[in-house]
Amino acid sequence: MKRIVSAVPGRLRVRDSRLSDRAVAQRVIDSTTRELPVLEARANPAACSVILRYDAKVIPLPEMQQRTEAVLAACLASQSGEHPPRRRRRSARLRVNRYAKIGALASLAASLAFAYTGPKRLHIVTGWIFVACLCAHLTIFRRTLVH
Repeated sequence: MKRIVSAVPGRLRVRDSRLSDRAVAQRVIDSTTRELPVLEARANPAACSVILRYDAKVIPLPEMQQRTEAVLAACLASQSGEHPPRRRRRSARLRVNRYAKIGALASLAASLAFAYTGPKRLHIVTGWIFVACLCAHLTIFRRTLVH
């Protein structure tokens, strides 16, 4: 299984769902810094990833990728019995915003279609639905609008 999602000379990004756990990410960082010529390792549990910086003059990229995959396979194989942590559910605010955006897009399309085809009442109703959904979206992000 390929865990390296981004590779440029001097930098690798490793992604695995188990890296959202800080303890697992720290074990991966410890094993990679111990066994590989890594200059810096940084975990990002929110993205389920670890970034490894190394000197590209010391080791070429293909070899670093192979060695990193081997170290990760050995390190993460020991945690295979553990269940990966569940993703947190989105906040109610973000879920409401998602539905508001979907409703705004759908009602805008319907309103424009009704304006073109002729039923004026349906055009007005779907226009107001669009305005309501837009107001919900703007209310949710009112702090970032004036930033």
